[in-house]
Amino acid sequence: EMVAVVGSGPAGRACAYHLAGLGYGVVVFEAEAEPGGALRHGIPEYHLPREVLAREIERVRAQGVAIRCGVRVGGNLSWKRLESYAAVFLATGARVSRPLELAGAEDADIRPGLEFLRTVTPADHGSLGSRVVVVGGTDTAVDCARTALRLGAEPVVLCQGTRADLSASAEAVEEAIREGVRFEFQTWPVGVRTAGHPENEGALDAIRTLYEEGSTARPKQRLTAVECVRMQPGAGLDAAGEHPPVPVPGSAFLLPADLLLTALGEEPDLDFLPAGIGHRDVVVRVDEFGRTNRPGFFAGGDVTGEPRTVAHSLGSGKRAAIGIDHDLRRRAGEDVGTLEPEALRYGGTGNLGITRWRGDDPVRRSAEVNEVVPFDRLNMAHFAGVPAKPDRHRSFAERRAGFAEANLGLTANEALAEARRCFACGVCNRCDLCLLFCPDAAIAHAPDGDAYVVSAEHCKGCGICVEECPRGAMTMVEAPATEARP
Repeated sequence: EMVAVVGSGPAGRACAYHLAGLGYGVVVFEAEAEPGGALRHGIPEYHLPREVLAREIERVRAQGVAIRCGVRVGGNLSWKRLESYAAVFLATGARVSRPLELAGAEDADIRPGLEFLRTVTPADHGSLGSRVVVVGGTDTAVDCARTALRLGAEPVVLCQGTRADLSASAEAVEEAIREGVRFEFQTWPVGVRTAGHPENEGALDAIRTLYEEGSTARPKQRLTAVECVRMQPGAGLDAAGEHPPVPVPGSAFLLPADLLLTALGEEPDLDFLPAGIGHRDVVVRVDEFGRTNRPGFFAGGDVTGEPRTVAHSLGSGKRAAIGIDHDLRRRAGEDVGTLEPEALRYGGTGNLGITRWRGDDPVRRSAEVNEVVPFDRLNMAHFAGVPAKPDRHRSFAERRAGFAEANLGLTANEALAEARRCFACGVCNRCDLCLLFCPDAAIAHAPDGDAYVVSAEHCKGCGICVEECPRGAMTMVEAPATEARP
């Protein structure tokens, strides 16, 4: 069967990749001129170099997946054509920036942060002015500030709450501060000043004009300052039981600015959806496997309200691939039973394993499918203490000078060393310690050499083998009375 995937971001590509591995023909439709979605248009190169993204996209194509760019559903791709596929996975992401209401903002140089990240290039160095203000505590806000820094500006991020209230990655915030980004916590903009403002005569003069002379997009007045107030927790409680912030009386001040970027978060645009696909506000309603209320239609990633991370999007695409495979096999008449996520989990609440679904889990496990071996079941006496290898980073001077990857990660040898630090919890790696520690020689290699056998005649149930197992891969259970083995 042929499956259509709408959107080439992380959720769409993950779904396509796994479906192709399951034997389906997959076509990915992307509205932009190049594939990648948020990974291309929302994540700067210092986080994700374009050559790395290109390699990842080629891995998907190598599976036989066709990616067609410049195709927009509801435009040059009709829903009727899309419905001809055996199944459809919708992963169009979140691209609509939440608005920010400011007094005097009609003609000022204010841009959505996501649009800024989509269009800015290293060639824009020096064109932003020296003073860039970013509003919001999101990852987009931090990326905007770090990008502006690399383009020669002095960015300031305004956050309504404290540092603990930021939704942005704590690591990204720390890196931004160390690079030179300034954060103003418990601060919020209430208005803007432009060059034509009567109070700005000879005081706040912008140092650059962003737009070319004669451009129809050029603002009538240049931004010169942002009017801000300090914030504090209010006395009342909101619906979530929290104290919403309120302005501190008499705390207003002007923050000089040449460019204002808004990054309060993004929402999906669901106007393109046909009738019959249920959604609430800006979230498509799906079950754990991405199934919508319309047969044959699945959705994942940002449009379903997943947390806005690449990892969550990848996971939603994988789960949808499992759901689509189950649905198509059932429709083909196969006896696939009910799709129960519990049987596919790693741990009681963990992620679903595609290898579990395919039935080719590469690791042999003696424990129950959902059992997780905790740390206290490991025998640390058999492990050497080896410190973790820290990531390598470029110097702060190098980071500010361009868009080269900031975190260089590990070398190949360091990565192998890190892999060797893994405990392999709950997995027998044939270390033979149970055999060596058994005082009664009751344990021996199985004839095929791939496991162990316990002699019920010689084992007295002392449990030394279980205690000495480094990885908690052995357990002792009480045998039924009819059985003469431990």
